[in-house]
Amino acid sequence: MLIIGFKDSYGNLSQASAQAITSYIDTGKAILFTHDNTSFYNIPFSGYQTTTGTTVNSGFGYYFNTTIRDAVGLDRYGVTDPKYGISTYAPPEIVRAIDRTGWVAKSYGGATAENLTELVNAGYTVAYTPKSARATTVPETQGFTRGILDRYKGSENFQTTSLVSQVNEGQITTYPYNVNTTGFVNNDSATNFMNVATTHFQYYQLNMNSADTVVWYCLKYNETYNLQNDATNSYYIYSKGNVTYSGAGHTTDTYSVNNNELEAKLFVNTMIAAYRVSTVPPQVKFSDASGKNVLENCLMPADDDGVLAVPGSSDPARYIYFLVNDSNIGASKTVSAGFSYGSSKNHHILADIQL
Repeated sequence: MLIIGFKDSYGNLSQASAQAITSYIDTGKAILFTHDNTSFYNIPFSGYQTTTGTTVNSGFGYYFNTTIRDAVGLDRYGVTDPKYGISTYAPPEIVRAIDRTGWVAKSYGGATAENLTELVNAGYTVAYTPKSARATTVPETQGFTRGILDRYKGSENFQTTSLVSQVNEGQITTYPYNVNTTGFVNNDSATNFMNVATTHFQYYQLNMNSADTVVWYCLKYNETYNLQNDATNSYYIYSKGNVTYSGAGHTTDTYSVNNNELEAKLFVNTMIAAYRVSTVPPQVKFSDASGKNVLENCLMPADDDGVLAVPGSSDPARYIYFLVNDSNIGASKTVSAGFSYGSSKNHHILADIQL
């Protein structure tokens, strides 16, 4: 498993490292990344001055944002997708072998209705101008979170929190430690919070169009600042296939360590859950009735007419014992085992095993 982060304003990966990490994710291997791997930097520069005069000099996260962001589910509008990317800010050093007159060179304003439909079918969202009844689109939108927009719209309202609320229940909330909050079980929002080390919002909205994205915890601010369980903008822990994100890393909060026992347990759960989602090829082993392993390919003798038979036996039943080991399968999933027989292998038996 690859782990990135556990540091405030993590810093910069090289372009080569960012591309290697993206390829690593594409293989199905596990990755856990954390707070402030990303930032709002999408064009290279050494500093940025806000409306209140504050200068941000680090420029951290640039190659993460322009190369890895889509692979970890933080590109809601597809601006960094190698095919559908529509941002004119895409730096030339990361543009792959794409027709520059196609998607990459287009803003939303130049896309046809068919283009937009294709974008949605690919799992992205189209940004429309507010109050336009979806008549006009917004070009080059990055999909920043409400928190980052509020901070840099001029108010410098930098919100932090030490509370998170539980959104879903699963392995990450239960194993090896059961850290499910009382309020989540009893549907009582007042007791659905957990103390964590001080942290804050991240920079890009989560792409909730992906079927394999699950948000487990959200940041809790005051009611005037964010919506309750706003998974798109205020995620604290989420998983997307073999990718897991944790909001840990802004500060150690050593003064409150005794109050954060549940957070420590949740962190252990997160590490284990992130490791276990790595894509591993399933294994099938055949055995005899006693459980002893036999050849991986289980061969049975048959009569000339293709009917299964065992010499010297009058029992028409034929028992096949096998074990399927798939570490990536979860509850409420079905495993199908298929068997074929006959010289042309055109006789098939299909068995479904409900877990």
